[in-house]
Amino acid sequence: MGDIDLISAWEVARGQPPVWRGVTILAAHGAEAPQLFGVGAREAGVLAVYRELIGERLDCEAHCDTCGERLEFSLTPQDLAAPSGAASPRVDVDGWTVTVRVPTTEDVAWAIDQPDPNAALFRRCVVAAARNGVEPPTGCLPAFVRDACERRLDELAPLANVDVELACPACGQAGRAPLDISAFVLTALHQWVATRLNEVARLCHAYGWAETDVLTMSRWRRRFYLAQLGEL
Repeated sequence: MGDIDLISAWEVARGQPPVWRGVTILAAHGAEAPQLFGVGAREAGVLAVYRELIGERLDCEAHCDTCGERLEFSLTPQDLAAPSGAASPRVDVDGWTVTVRVPTTEDVAWAIDQPDPNAALFRRCVVAAARNGVEPPTGCLPAFVRDACERRLDELAPLANVDVELACPACGQAGRAPLDISAFVLTALHQWVATRLNEVARLCHAYGWAETDVLTMSRWRRRFYLAQLGEL
Protein backbone atom coordinates (compact mmCIF):
# COMPACT_ATOMS: atom_id res chain seq x y z
CA MET A 1 0.00 0.00 0.00
CA GLY A 2 1.44 3.36 -1.01
CA ASP A 3 0.60 6.65 0.65
CA ILE A 4 -0.78 8.00 -2.61
CA ASP A 5 -3.30 5.14 -2.76
CA LEU A 6 -4.40 5.52 0.84
CA ILE A 7 -4.74 9.30 0.63
CA SER A 8 -6.85 8.95 -2.52
CA ALA A 9 -8.97 6.26 -0.86
CA TRP A 10 -9.50 8.40 2.24
CA GLU A 11 -10.61 11.28 0.03
CA VAL A 12 -13.10 9.04 -1.78
CA ALA A 13 -14.36 7.39 1.42
CA ARG A 14 -15.23 10.75 2.99
CA GLY A 15 -17.93 11.23 0.37
CA GLN A 16 -19.31 7.69 0.46
CA PRO A 17 -22.24 6.24 2.41
CA PRO A 18 -20.88 4.92 5.74
CA VAL A 19 -21.42 1.28 4.79
CA TRP A 20 -18.81 1.49 1.99
CA ARG A 21 -16.04 3.44 3.71
CA GLY A 22 -14.23 0.51 5.29
CA VAL A 23 -14.32 -1.35 1.98
CA THR A 24 -12.65 1.57 0.20
CA ILE A 25 -9.85 1.75 2.79
CA LEU A 26 -9.26 -2.00 2.58
CA ALA A 27 -9.18 -1.99 -1.22
CA ALA A 28 -6.47 0.71 -1.11
CA HIS A 29 -4.59 -1.50 1.34
CA GLY A 30 -4.52 -4.29 -1.23
CA ALA A 31 -7.43 -6.46 -0.09
CA GLU A 32 -9.17 -8.37 -2.86
CA ALA A 33 -12.98 -8.00 -3.05
CA PRO A 34 -13.36 -6.59 0.49
CA GLN A 35 -17.05 -5.94 -0.27
CA LEU A 36 -17.47 -9.71 0.08
CA PHE A 37 -15.81 -9.89 3.51
CA GLY A 38 -18.12 -10.56 6.42
CA VAL A 39 -18.66 -7.28 8.25
CA GLY A 40 -16.67 -8.51 11.23
CA ALA A 41 -13.69 -9.40 9.03
CA ARG A 42 -14.02 -6.03 7.30
CA GLU A 43 -13.80 -4.17 10.61
CA ALA A 44 -10.85 -6.32 11.71
CA GLY A 45 -9.07 -5.41 8.48
CA VAL A 46 -9.75 -1.70 8.94
CA LEU A 47 -8.44 -1.94 12.50
CA ALA A 48 -5.27 -3.60 11.18
CA VAL A 49 -4.75 -0.64 8.80
CA TYR A 50 -5.06 1.72 11.78
CA ARG A 51 -2.48 -0.25 13.76
CA GLU A 52 -0.04 -0.20 10.84
CA LEU A 53 -0.33 3.53 10.16
CA ILE A 54 -1.12 5.10 13.52
CA GLY A 55 -0.41 2.71 16.37
CA GLU A 56 -1.82 0.53 19.11
CA ARG A 57 -3.91 3.07 21.00
CA LEU A 58 -7.40 4.21 20.04
CA ASP A 59 -8.23 7.56 21.65
CA CYS A 60 -12.02 7.82 21.68
CA GLU A 61 -14.73 10.09 23.02
CA ALA A 62 -18.42 9.82 23.80
CA HIS A 63 -21.08 11.75 25.72
CA CYS A 64 -22.99 10.69 28.80
CA ASP A 65 -26.62 9.94 27.94
CA THR A 66 -27.71 11.27 31.34
CA CYS A 67 -25.86 14.57 31.81
CA GLY A 68 -24.17 15.14 28.45
CA GLU A 69 -20.65 15.15 29.92
CA ARG A 70 -17.92 14.54 27.35
CA LEU A 71 -16.11 11.28 28.08
CA GLU A 72 -12.62 10.54 26.81
CA PHE A 73 -11.21 7.03 26.91
CA SER A 74 -8.51 4.93 25.28
CA LEU A 75 -8.61 1.37 24.01
CA THR A 76 -6.16 -1.04 22.46
CA PRO A 77 -6.93 -3.55 19.71
CA GLN A 78 -6.57 -6.23 22.36
CA ASP A 79 -9.48 -4.67 24.26
CA LEU A 80 -11.62 -5.27 21.19
CA ALA A 81 -10.32 -8.76 20.46
CA ALA A 82 -12.86 -11.55 20.10
CA PRO A 83 -12.96 -14.14 22.88
CA SER A 84 -11.03 -17.32 22.22
CA GLY A 85 -12.92 -20.13 20.51
CA ALA A 86 -14.85 -19.48 17.32
CA ALA A 87 -18.63 -19.62 17.58
CA SER A 88 -20.50 -22.12 15.44
CA PRO A 89 -22.78 -20.81 12.68
CA ARG A 90 -25.33 -23.46 13.72
CA VAL A 91 -28.01 -22.51 16.24
CA ASP A 92 -30.06 -25.20 18.01
CA VAL A 93 -33.01 -24.05 20.10
CA ASP A 94 -36.27 -25.80 21.06
CA GLY A 95 -36.27 -28.20 18.12
CA TRP A 96 -35.12 -25.56 15.64
CA THR A 97 -31.83 -25.88 13.78
CA VAL A 98 -30.70 -22.77 11.93
CA THR A 99 -27.45 -22.10 10.10
CA VAL A 100 -26.47 -18.46 9.74
CA ARG A 101 -23.72 -16.50 8.04
CA VAL A 102 -22.28 -13.08 8.77
CA PRO A 103 -23.52 -10.51 6.25
CA THR A 104 -21.15 -8.81 3.84
CA THR A 105 -21.02 -5.13 3.01
CA GLU A 106 -22.92 -5.90 -0.19
CA ASP A 107 -25.66 -7.54 1.88
CA VAL A 108 -25.93 -4.53 4.17
CA ALA A 109 -25.98 -2.06 1.27
CA TRP A 110 -28.74 -4.07 -0.42
CA ALA A 111 -30.81 -4.30 2.77
CA ILE A 112 -30.66 -0.55 3.39
CA ASP A 113 -32.86 0.00 0.32
CA GLN A 114 -35.51 -2.53 1.38
CA PRO A 115 -38.80 -1.55 3.08
CA ASP A 116 -37.75 -3.34 6.29
CA PRO A 117 -33.91 -3.31 6.26
CA ASN A 118 -33.43 -5.32 9.45
CA ALA A 119 -35.78 -8.10 8.41
CA ALA A 120 -34.34 -8.20 4.88
CA LEU A 121 -30.78 -8.43 6.16
CA PHE A 122 -31.66 -11.16 8.62
CA ARG A 123 -33.25 -13.26 5.86
CA ARG A 124 -30.01 -13.01 3.91
CA CYS A 125 -28.09 -14.24 6.93
CA VAL A 126 -30.15 -17.43 7.25
CA VAL A 127 -28.54 -20.18 5.19
CA ALA A 128 -30.85 -23.00 6.29
CA ALA A 129 -33.59 -23.53 8.87
CA ALA A 130 -35.68 -26.49 10.02
CA ARG A 131 -37.83 -27.51 12.96
CA ASN A 132 -37.55 -31.18 13.83
CA GLY A 133 -36.14 -31.74 10.36
CA VAL A 134 -38.93 -29.91 8.50
CA GLU A 135 -38.17 -26.68 6.65
CA PRO A 136 -40.60 -23.83 7.47
CA PRO A 137 -41.93 -21.32 4.93
CA THR A 138 -39.39 -18.62 4.09
CA GLY A 139 -39.13 -15.98 6.80
CA CYS A 140 -41.28 -17.88 9.32
CA LEU A 141 -38.88 -18.09 12.25
CA PRO A 142 -40.35 -17.41 15.70
CA ALA A 143 -39.07 -14.32 17.51
CA PHE A 144 -37.15 -16.36 20.10
CA VAL A 145 -35.33 -18.27 17.35
CA ARG A 146 -34.48 -15.05 15.54
CA ASP A 147 -33.16 -13.57 18.80
CA ALA A 148 -30.92 -16.61 19.31
CA CYS A 149 -29.66 -16.30 15.73
CA GLU A 150 -28.90 -12.60 16.11
CA ARG A 151 -26.95 -13.28 19.30
CA ARG A 152 -24.96 -15.91 17.42
CA LEU A 153 -24.25 -13.46 14.59
CA ASP A 154 -22.90 -11.01 17.17
CA GLU A 155 -20.61 -13.77 18.46
CA LEU A 156 -19.45 -14.61 14.94
CA ALA A 157 -18.63 -10.96 14.15
CA PRO A 158 -17.89 -9.20 17.47
CA LEU A 159 -16.15 -6.23 15.84
CA ALA A 160 -19.23 -5.39 13.77
CA ASN A 161 -21.17 -4.19 16.82
CA VAL A 162 -18.80 -2.90 19.49
CA ASP A 163 -20.17 -1.38 22.71
CA VAL A 164 -17.78 0.04 25.30
CA GLU A 165 -18.74 0.07 28.96
CA LEU A 166 -18.23 3.50 30.51
CA ALA A 167 -18.95 5.28 33.79
CA CYS A 168 -19.52 9.04 33.78
CA PRO A 169 -17.19 10.80 36.27
CA ALA A 170 -19.59 13.75 36.50
CA CYS A 171 -22.87 12.02 37.41
CA GLY A 172 -21.71 8.47 38.10
CA GLN A 173 -24.08 6.95 35.58
CA ALA A 174 -22.86 3.74 33.94
CA GLY A 175 -23.64 3.07 30.33
CA ARG A 176 -22.45 1.70 27.02
CA ALA A 177 -21.14 3.66 24.06
CA PRO A 178 -21.14 2.24 20.53
CA LEU A 179 -17.86 2.25 18.61
CA ASP A 180 -18.05 2.15 14.82
CA ILE A 181 -14.54 1.01 13.91
CA SER A 182 -14.64 2.11 10.26
CA ALA A 183 -15.96 5.56 11.20
CA PHE A 184 -13.35 5.92 13.95
CA VAL A 185 -10.49 4.94 11.64
CA LEU A 186 -11.65 7.26 8.86
CA THR A 187 -11.70 10.16 11.33
CA ALA A 188 -8.28 9.22 12.71
CA LEU A 189 -6.84 9.04 9.19
CA HIS A 190 -7.68 12.72 8.71
CA GLN A 191 -4.71 13.74 10.85
CA TRP A 192 -2.48 11.12 9.24
CA VAL A 193 -3.38 12.41 5.77
CA ALA A 194 -2.87 16.04 6.85
CA THR A 195 0.60 15.19 8.15
CA ARG A 196 1.57 13.41 4.92
CA LEU A 197 0.30 16.26 2.73
CA ASN A 198 2.10 18.80 4.89
CA GLU A 199 5.34 16.91 4.26
CA VAL A 200 4.55 16.88 0.55
CA ALA A 201 3.89 20.62 0.50
CA ARG A 202 7.22 21.38 2.20
CA LEU A 203 9.21 19.13 -0.13
CA CYS A 204 7.48 20.42 -3.26
CA HIS A 205 8.18 24.00 -2.18
CA ALA A 206 11.82 23.31 -1.27
CA TYR A 207 12.84 21.11 -4.19
CA GLY A 208 10.34 21.97 -6.92
CA TRP A 209 9.06 18.40 -7.12
CA ALA A 210 5.54 17.41 -8.20
CA GLU A 211 3.11 16.03 -5.63
CA THR A 212 2.98 12.63 -7.32
CA ASP A 213 6.78 12.36 -7.29
CA VAL A 214 6.90 12.99 -3.55
CA LEU A 215 4.00 10.67 -2.68
CA THR A 216 5.50 7.78 -4.62
CA MET A 217 8.72 8.04 -2.59
CA SER A 218 9.10 5.77 0.40
CA ARG A 219 8.39 7.40 3.77
CA TRP A 220 12.05 6.88 4.70
CA ARG A 221 13.19 8.91 1.68
CA ARG A 222 10.76 11.73 2.44
CA ARG A 223 12.00 11.91 6.00
CA PHE A 224 15.58 11.94 4.74
CA TYR A 225 14.92 14.92 2.46
CA LEU A 226 13.04 16.74 5.20
CA ALA A 227 16.02 16.16 7.49
CA GLN A 228 18.27 17.83 4.92
CA LEU A 229 16.07 20.90 5.30
CA GLY A 230 16.58 20.79 9.05
CA GLU A 231 12.91 20.02 9.65
CA LEU A 232 13.30 16.73 11.52
